[in-house]
Amino acid sequence: MILDIQGGPNHVGNYCDAPVIADLDADTVHYQSSYAYIGHFSRYIHTGAMCLFCELSDPSTELEVSAFQNIDGSVVCVILNRGDADTSASLQAKWTNDTVNAAIPAHSITTVTNEKVEL
Repeated sequence: MILDIQGGPNHVGNYCDAPVIADLDADTVHYQSSYAYIGHFSRYIHTGAMCLFCELSDPSTELEVSAFQNIDGSVVCVILNRGDADTSASLQAKWTNDTVNAAIPAHSITTVTNEKVEL
């Protein structure tokens, strides 16, 4: 989860990246974009959640989507926009026919729950 500015410590010398980088010389901590991405999943998807089947109506889109139902019944949908343009998504629950519309900024991850939208 956290490495130094060189990608270590590492006992075999294959330095890598991490969500959090500590610069010990400058006494600073850098939070990488992957740290925010992990937050979208860990903040809303709880232990024991069930992965739900979801599909995009337009498979050529730059969007990727994952959906989960928590034990308390709440539904969480995480949407990745890999594209260069802002877009929107209409999410429809097949079992209730409820629809939620969400704005999805370019190069972003958006979390939609059955309670609110978090960017």
